[in-house]
Amino acid sequence: MLVANFESLDVCKNEIWNQTETVSTSVMEEVELFMNTVVPPLLQFITEAPLKIVIGLLALFIERNNIICVAKSKVGLAFLTMFLSRAEILKQGRGSHPQTEEREFLQWQELYNHLFTLLQTHFLSLFPPFVTGIDDMYVWQFLAAMAVGASHEQQSVLVTEVRERVMETLFQVKLQSDKAYQKINNVNLFLHALGLDASQISI
Repeated sequence: MLVANFESLDVCKNEIWNQTETVSTSVMEEVELFMNTVVPPLLQFITEAPLKIVIGLLALFIERNNIICVAKSKVGLAFLTMFLSRAEILKQGRGSHPQTEEREFLQWQELYNHLFTLLQTHFLSLFPPFVTGIDDMYVWQFLAAMAVGASHEQQSVLVTEVRERVMETLFQVKLQSDKAYQKINNVNLFLHALGLDASQISI
């Protein structure tokens, strides 16, 4: 039920902003409460789930929700990141379940491609506006999870779409030295998934 009706949750719809809005403190407190109480047991379930369950849940999540809107919320990206990360672990053969059938890997790839297509041209808009001062690590974590499972062409799309955010973040590092370490680490979550590093980028 939670997956199928996700976009109706207050912590999802109240956190969706456009680039000129901020989110109230009370909403952010609700989001953090959800992240600290509801997400952990779900994460535990997902980390033990076989690929066919992950496929079913993500397919339902995409089918029953406006995925572009949901992905603009912290809790929405947390769910997507959980599904992507679990699938990647199973793909690499590190899961504790019996050998996953080849057809399930093909089904997963089709579902991943569908998700990528839905979000294409929207990746940059997943970030909270800089003016909010919100830690955007959760977005970089999601992008890293997407990058790991992406084809070379899809990785190129990701880089092109979020290049502006990468450059703006690294520029801010020069202006806000007190947050430099955290900001660089956030960007590197994504860049390392591509075999790159922030130190290789000149501003």
